Amino acid sequence: MSVAVRHTWFMVGRQLRNLMREPIWIALLLVQPMVWLLLYGQLFKRVTRPGAAWR
Repeated sequence: MSVAVRHTWFMVGRQLRNLMREPIWIALLLVQPMVWLLLYGQLFKRVTRPGAAWR
């Protein structure tokens, strides 16, 4: 168990160092979920209204 945790933290640290070298990826990783919520939120807005699919 401790070996798996140690390897996981090693990989997390490695990925964080890569992100710090190119900070634009941090911004993209934060913005992308908001874009998906906006796009799909508008697309599926009609699903929440009863009978909206038949009009």
